[in-house]
Amino acid sequence: MTAKGSRELMKMINKRLLLKKIYNLDKIDRASLSRDTNLSPASVTKLISELLEEKLIREVGEAKSTGGRKPVLLSINENYAYIIGAKIGVGYVTADLSNLSGNLYKRKTIYTDGTQSNNVLNALVDGCKELIKNKKVLGIAIAVSGVVDTTGGIVKDSFLLGWRDIQVKKFIESKLGLKCIVLNDLDSFALGQIWKGKANSFSNSVVMTLGIGIGSAFVIDGKLFTGRGGVGEIGHMTLDINGEKCSCGSEGCFETMASFDALVRKISEYSKDSELLDLYSQLKHTELSEISFIRKALEIKKSAVTQAFDEFAYIVGIALKNIINILAPEYVVIGGEAMEFEEYFFEKIISIAKHNSFGRLADNIIFDKDKLGEDGWVLGGIYQMIDEALFEVSLEEKGG
Repeated sequence: MTAKGSRELMKMINKRLLLKKIYNLDKIDRASLSRDTNLSPASVTKLISELLEEKLIREVGEAKSTGGRKPVLLSINENYAYIIGAKIGVGYVTADLSNLSGNLYKRKTIYTDGTQSNNVLNALVDGCKELIKNKKVLGIAIAVSGVVDTTGGIVKDSFLLGWRDIQVKKFIESKLGLKCIVLNDLDSFALGQIWKGKANSFSNSVVMTLGIGIGSAFVIDGKLFTGRGGVGEIGHMTLDINGEKCSCGSEGCFETMASFDALVRKISEYSKDSELLDLYSQLKHTELSEISFIRKALEIKKSAVTQAFDEFAYIVGIALKNIINILAPEYVVIGGEAMEFEEYFFEKIISIAKHNSFGRLADNIIFDKDKLGEDGWVLGGIYQMIDEALFEVSLEEKGG
C-alpha cells in the first residue's frame, strides 16, 4: 500500500469511527468527539465537515456552555438512507423498510405456496422492489431459520424450510443489485433485543422463541455468541430418546414435543371434537394456519387448548431449566408467535424452570416477555447492515 493509500485508509477509518460514535450517542459535540476518540480537534473538524456535506450527520442544536461559545451538537441523519429487513417464514415472507434509527415505515407481506427456495426468494424480491422505489437503500438483511453461513450468505441447513446449501445472498444481490446479508433468524432476533430491547443491560442473556419452530440465541459478555454457526438450535436437543422422528432426522427433539405442529395435534386429540378434527385434517401446517387453528380451538373447546398448553409449559420449562443449568444467565427473554397465547403458559414455564434448576441458579434471573413482536425478527439484521455498511471498513476498502 502506498503512503497516499495508507493516509486515505486512515482517514476512512477515523471518519467511520466518528460516525459510529455519533450514532451510538445520539447527540455529541466536536470537542467531546475529539476527547473520546483521541483524534486531534483539527482532524475532527475536517472530518465532521465532510460528514455534514455528505448529509450523513446533521447539527441539532447547542449544548450548555462551560464558558465561551455553546458547543454545537451533532446527530446522525436517520433518513440519510434506508435498509430492508426481511424474514423468511414457513408459508410467507416479510420485508420492512427501515431508516437508520430502526423505525419501520412500511411492511410488505407475501404469502407463499410451499417452501421451494426459488419461489420464496422471487416472492421476496418482488416485495423488496415495491419498497425500494425512489429510495436510497444501503442493502437488505434477511433472517431465516437454520444453520447459516453468514460470510457466504448461504443457508446450509433449514429443516423447517427443507433448504440445504441455498445461495441466498448471491440470488438476492443478482436480482436487486443491493448488498445483502443473511442471518439466522434467532441471531437477528437476539441482536434486536440488544439494540432495542433490554438485553443490552445484562452481560449474559438467553433469548428463546416459541412457535412453528423453537430456537434460542445466547448473549455472552454483552455479545451475541455465534460460534461457527448453528449455535442455539435448542429445538433439536433430545428430550425423549423414545420420541417421535423429527424433521432433522433425529428422534425425540424438543420441537417434536412443543412446536405449533405438536400443539395443534394434541389439541385435536384432546378435544375429540368433530369440527376441530375436521379442521385439523385440512390444516396446511404453516405458521399462520396453525395460529388460526389454535384461535378457533379456543372458541370451540378451550379445555383441550389449556390441557395442551399445560403439557407444553412443562416441556418448555424443563428445556429452559437445562439451559439455565448450563449458562446461568442474568436475563431470559421469551418471544415468538406462541406469545399470542402466553396467558396459558408463560408463568407456568418460569415456575417449572425455577423449581427444577440446580440449587439457586434461577433465583436472580430476570424473566421477561418480548416487547418487540414481529419487528424483532428483522431489527437485528437491520442493525447488522447499518454496522457493516456505515461503520466497518471492508477488506476491499483496505486493499485486501
